[in-house]
Amino acid sequence: MQRVIYPKFTVIEDFLPPEQAQAWLDFALAHEGDFIPTGVVSAGTHGVNHDYRRSDSFPGSLGTLAEDFKARVQAALPQLREATGVADFPIAEVEVDLTAHRDGAYFRSHVDTLADADSPAGDRMLTAVWYCHAQPARFSGGELLVQPFGGQDEAQVIAPRHNRLVSFPSIARHEVATVQVPGNRFADARFAVNCWVLRKRA
Repeated sequence: MQRVIYPKFTVIEDFLPPEQAQAWLDFALAHEGDFIPTGVVSAGTHGVNHDYRRSDSFPGSLGTLAEDFKARVQAALPQLREATGVADFPIAEVEVDLTAHRDGAYFRSHVDTLADADSPAGDRMLTAVWYCHAQPARFSGGELLVQPFGGQDEAQVIAPRHNRLVSFPSIARHEVATVQVPGNRFADARFAVNCWVLRKRA
């Protein structure tokens, strides 16, 4: 029988202080009209492909919210690396973006690593996804599905709970299950801060 090997991942509940978690949600709701369809990188080009990914992203500056979030991720890096099996590496940059998943949103199976030509600052080594949403949640679905290496076995399922951080190696294949938002109100969406820690290139 073939052994099934899953990527290591870790879950941290209440990753941000409650007031910071609420600040992210307030920011998203205040900028509803600024979100645009999320693009994907494929064969060196960047564009929208709704067959592969359906969500919306905030294209502007995230300001101090992003800087504070990056600092908190960097402070947690020893814990995240140990839990995910990612070796220590020199950091080039920490990237973050903010996405909204409304009714029918998803992200098909993918990895977060990019080809050298597509990644401007370095190589993505560690991924972290942090969730926020109205409470109680007004959506269903949207689970993170972490898939085993080299196989078609059942994925590990992590629910997108408010103020929960999930971290895993960027090489791990994963997807976002389809989200259901009755009424499709933006305020009821599944929001996520996607974060990547990049390794400096030699």
